[in-house]
Amino acid sequence: MITLIKRLLRTSLIVVPMSLGGCAILKHDQALDQKTLADDLGPAEALAHRQAITDLGCSNLKTDKLAAKNTEGAPLGPVWTNFEIQVSGCNKVKTYKIQCEIGPNCFLAK
Repeated sequence: MITLIKRLLRTSLIVVPMSLGGCAILKHDQALDQKTLADDLGPAEALAHRQAITDLGCSNLKTDKLAAKNTEGAPLGPVWTNFEIQVSGCNKVKTYKIQCEIGPNCFLAK
């Protein structure tokens, strides 16, 4: 009987916090999200441009932002900005997916 009570107590200590954890809703500040996207766009475009010089074998390039959005990491974790940037030049086109961490530290996403 005591073993059963201990087991039920352990289970409730695990299940209850897990079920309550899903109730927290984080509200994003839209103005801050837009500022983060704007701040990270320059470094993301620069990374796409540098990569395209190698990939396209061309230095006369034009970059266009196709998509941009913020993505939240783990709960209360970092916010990442995600971009799709198209680079064109010398009759070639390449699209890059780029992620930037607040900083802005950007890298090519797969």
